[in-house]
Amino acid sequence: MTRNLLLSLPLLLLACGEGPAGKEPSQPNAAASADIQASVAKGVAWLREQSKDGIWFANFGGEEVPSPATTALALAPIAAALPKAERAKDPLVQKASAFLLKCQRPDGAIDTGGMSKYENYFTSATLMALELIDDPATADARKKMAAFLETLQRIEKGRTEGGFGYNTAGSADLSNAQFAIEALRSAGIPEDHPSMQRALRYLERVQNRSENAANE
Repeated sequence: MTRNLLLSLPLLLLACGEGPAGKEPSQPNAAASADIQASVAKGVAWLREQSKDGIWFANFGGEEVPSPATTALALAPIAAALPKAERAKDPLVQKASAFLLKCQRPDGAIDTGGMSKYENYFTSATLMALELIDDPATADARKKMAAFLETLQRIEKGRTEGGFGYNTAGSADLSNAQFAIEALRSAGIPEDHPSMQRALRYLERVQNRSENAANE
């Protein structure tokens, strides 16, 4: 189930008109739009069916366990498919949001259930989902998540400077960086913010372009 959710998230978000922060989605023609919306409705219905009282589960070690990461991945496209004014009122959205908030640690991160390697992924996915819903009641929790993600950015000089890792003890890689950058941008961190500028330099540094040689 987790793999299917990972595949469905970006497709459903784009189909619902929720692209990267600050970007306007392209507008398909009427016929294509109708087909897309029909597919979205089927995808969202399937995601809703996988929920167990507002919680989605993941298989770890052969056991199905409640998963905040899987819940966040399912919740985001479900919320995106709803009109913005109705997202925070939807009963399933409310249950899922409540579960995610219960998983938040005092430092702002989402508890990984002992899988500390994935603090970035769990927290980023949750923040993006809750930002889509934009319930004023979760504003403080979202600010704490964003603040935690900023602590994961590598600030020491070197090739990983500006990148993001799995947690504060890790290095940095493009997958973790993508999740953290998208989450922070969804939380309203502007492009000219120091953390985003550091992230941009990191992305330029790891790209195989002669123009970026000076950044190595």
